[in-house]
Amino acid sequence: MRGFDREALTAARERKQWSPARLAREAQIGLSTIRSWEAGTRAPEPDNLAKVAGVLGVSMDALISPRPGGPTLADRRILVGLTQPQLGLRTGLSTTSIGALERAEIRLTEERARRIAEALQLTVAEVNDAYRAARQRADDVP
Repeated sequence: MRGFDREALTAARERKQWSPARLAREAQIGLSTIRSWEAGTRAPEPDNLAKVAGVLGVSMDALISPRPGGPTLADRRILVGLTQPQLGLRTGLSTTSIGALERAEIRLTEERARRIAEALQLTVAEVNDAYRAARQRADDVP
């Protein structure tokens, strides 16, 4: 997951004075998974990171480093703690379409923007801004 800050996760866990094992129990996630996130050998899925953030009492953005250029659609989805398939289910869009929109490979129609805004609890303007940020990043890649 882009932007995941393993050091922020470790710091949040240590502020609660929890061991990795305690965090794993509280979040109902495997201990090896927590350890691999903190070691930087694996990145979490947004829904699992949302569980961890919840039990630690921190927001998702506390565990994700912002990227320059503003949040993209993918960033917005991740901050809500959803995977692409989960967002697809909430919007009635295919996972393939969600991925293509996040990469700005297909056009963001008014209807798609409305569905995504509703699912992510954003305004349509925020969805349009996130799509533009994704387009900008795509244009910046040689």
